[in-house]
Amino acid sequence: MLKITNHPGAGFFSCCTTKLEKILEYFRNNHKLPDFLDCKEQFNNYKNNNDDVTYIYFKNNEKYDISYNKLVYVTSINKEQQFSEYNKLNFNDLKPFIYKYFSPSSNIEIMINVFIKKYNINLDNTCGIMYRGNDKVIETIQPSYNDFILKALNIKQKNNTIRFLVQTDELEFLNVFSKYVSNSFHIEETPKINKQFSSIQHIIDKNIKQKSTVAYIASLHIMSKCKYIITTSGNGEMWMVLYRGHSNGVYQYLRPKEYIYNVKNKSYDPNQEYFWIDNL
Repeated sequence: MLKITNHPGAGFFSCCTTKLEKILEYFRNNHKLPDFLDCKEQFNNYKNNNDDVTYIYFKNNEKYDISYNKLVYVTSINKEQQFSEYNKLNFNDLKPFIYKYFSPSSNIEIMINVFIKKYNINLDNTCGIMYRGNDKVIETIQPSYNDFILKALNIKQKNNTIRFLVQTDELEFLNVFSKYVSNSFHIEETPKINKQFSSIQHIIDKNIKQKSTVAYIASLHIMSKCKYIITTSGNGEMWMVLYRGHSNGVYQYLRPKEYIYNVKNKSYDPNQEYFWIDNL
């Protein structure tokens, strides 16, 4: 049995990152998957008791097995994963682990379909805008609103019909972005708060937190399949790209103020203040 715990205040995708790291560590040390995962001490901010809520959010794929004769890591570089270059995530090696332990549950799949229909989302003509604000400024250097607006307008200049799906926890960003970028919309069911040095998970009513979390996860899965993504860096952003299965079409803003447009076999020069690879 593998027991997985988190700091009580950990965010949803921080819990996912910890879980993935522990599973991979066990797999490297034992050359097999754990027989059982004890996750009762995970997702404490998203439940009212000590139950294991894994299958509220993830599909039960217990019978799916993984056989590798090599060591598997989240990323090919030695740094904190959420603030790593997402074009260096080990997508192929991680894919079976993502499928087994982190596939969306049936209720999240239903919500994905509801949102796609309700907001008339054409994934092939949508650019996802992922801006994680509020307390994230404590952990990393955040881009200005203008950085995201200019990049979105650059994409819009090449395709005037493209729509912009905005996923953010910061109301001010949503309002400013929507003002300057036409064809933008957001999923109303995902929670947002005014800018502050606090996380939305500590503000939102616990009685509706599970429902809003399901909406957020569904939104993230939709974002992962958009034609383009412009994103900040963090655990949620990293999982969005992991679910995408590759980093092509992803514009990543990364500390210390680098933009990375990920294209196969290309990356950025860390000695430059910022770097774009334009391949639209």
